[in-house]
Amino acid sequence: MLDKTTIGIAEWIVAEGLRGASEVELLDALCEKLVEAGVPLLRVNVAEETLHPLIFGYAAIWERGKKTVLETWERTVEDAGMEYYRSPFGDMIEHGLEKIRHRIFAESAPTEYPLVERLKDEGATDYLALRSNYSTHHRSGDQSWVLSSWTADAEHGFGDENVKAIETLVPVLGLNYSAVGRNRILEGLMHTYLGRDAGNRVLKDSITRGTVETIRAVLWYSDLTGSTRASEELSGEELLDFLNDYFECVVDSIHEWGGEVLKFVGDSVIAIFPLEEGSDICSLAISASDAAMRRIARLNKERESKNQRTTDITLALH
Repeated sequence: MLDKTTIGIAEWIVAEGLRGASEVELLDALCEKLVEAGVPLLRVNVAEETLHPLIFGYAAIWERGKKTVLETWERTVEDAGMEYYRSPFGDMIEHGLEKIRHRIFAESAPTEYPLVERLKDEGATDYLALRSNYSTHHRSGDQSWVLSSWTADAEHGFGDENVKAIETLVPVLGLNYSAVGRNRILEGLMHTYLGRDAGNRVLKDSITRGTVETIRAVLWYSDLTGSTRASEELSGEELLDFLNDYFECVVDSIHEWGGEVLKFVGDSVIAIFPLEEGSDICSLAISASDAAMRRIARLNKERESKNQRTTDITLALH
């Protein structure tokens, strides 16, 4: 692969980043370009950390002949699975490794990674994993790196020119992924702390002081019954689980039917169902209330079976 080809692809990556291409769009087109240039790619995985209470990171995965997908990494071992922690990426995160290479075609002994062994069974002959770090001045929360793995299936794996090209392109690709990741984090923070509608308005530059807009909406107000007594009788951890369980029932129901949570006030939830063209917001709000009641009834049965405290909600729609 000629240096000018690598430079051309790097310039293309920058242009795609300025265009606002998603991780999936970018990786899909990049891998096609590399294959056309003679890089024997079988599979590519590019992963980044994020700032999220449940999700550790996102991974865009390209496999030859398949649709490129975006997957999430969960924060806990239980949710992510032990194989993740026994993977090359897991080792790179835990031990700060910058590069892992397994020339599978030349190695007779099994590797320590179940993922690499599975790829070997699928015809892989070479595996290269790289880590690109961000400066501490350019991190958003835990977002501090982009990891990538590149798998070949040519008889003798990647050639030296292939590896050089990949190592040249990874930092440019990482810069793009960093920008996309920061936008996702910003959008998540806006939606979490301002609500989806208000957050989207801020992101679209509706931030002038004194700006007011009148909307038509159904207002939702609900609170948990007996929560004050629960707070006096339960431990801190038990109370947190108690509140999270019931808030999840309420919030999931509101979101399911197109509502938006405005804020939590103690054990109360305030939400709205904004009027949109062609929607019957009253029916949506009532459907959400019915869904919340059903979820809470199921939750109460589940908690009763574990001898845990149960409760109900009082709910008003206006």
